[in-house]
Amino acid sequence: MSMTERSGRWIRPDRHPKNATYRCICLPHAGGSTALFAQWKHSIGDDIDVSSVQYPGRAGHPFRNDLPATMTAWVGEIIEELLTTLNSPFLLFGHSLGGVLAYELARSLTEKGKPPIALIVSGAVPPHLLGARLKRVSTFPDEHLINHVSEYGGTPEELLAHPEFIEYFLPLFRQDIGVLESYLFHERQPLAIPIFALAGKDDIVAPQTDIEEWQMYTTTSFTMDTIDGNHFFVEDHVAVCTTIRNWLKGE
Repeated sequence: MSMTERSGRWIRPDRHPKNATYRCICLPHAGGSTALFAQWKHSIGDDIDVSSVQYPGRAGHPFRNDLPATMTAWVGEIIEELLTTLNSPFLLFGHSLGGVLAYELARSLTEKGKPPIALIVSGAVPPHLLGARLKRVSTFPDEHLINHVSEYGGTPEELLAHPEFIEYFLPLFRQDIGVLESYLFHERQPLAIPIFALAGKDDIVAPQTDIEEWQMYTTTSFTMDTIDGNHFFVEDHVAVCTTIRNWLKGE
């Protein structure tokens, strides 16, 4: 299958090695885009085919008035597109909002008989803790929302002071964080696949004590590793990709 055939509104094929053993489907954080994974091709290895999910409002995926900004709606549309492309063993990787989305995708795909071989969650608060952790910021006035984004530590202050960037970024962040805020956790049977969880050593948004609780979501193996940095440690693509490769190799 060619790259063109594999690309849709949601799924972007960032690389396409011919001899890939695995496919890694990556989901970014709130306000993020597939650009987060642009450098993975240099670090992930030739045996892993990387695809990423583009959220509405970004390049190739404009805002759509007919798409409710809910977790259920996003999962449904992503699943519909994924099911036409899943021809090899695949992993799901998600950071922050993307981690919760990846979990819900893993659940839905498992129910449809297409389970991933593993779930990798990065800087993501487990679903059962979200209600207590979220601050319901999607309705904040612009100034308060900018301050909240600044506290995350992943966006340069000079960008947050730039009117054109704010005009572009804030609606995307509101939409994405609103999807997370709309999420309702329902306790279900754990997944029968391994879960690998990544935590930032200085992450105050999703601290290590929260990340450890992902072990409740699998009946098989759970592994956690830490990476230097705050909530946006995921931007260190070399460290993240190396850690994933070491885990896949059992190191």
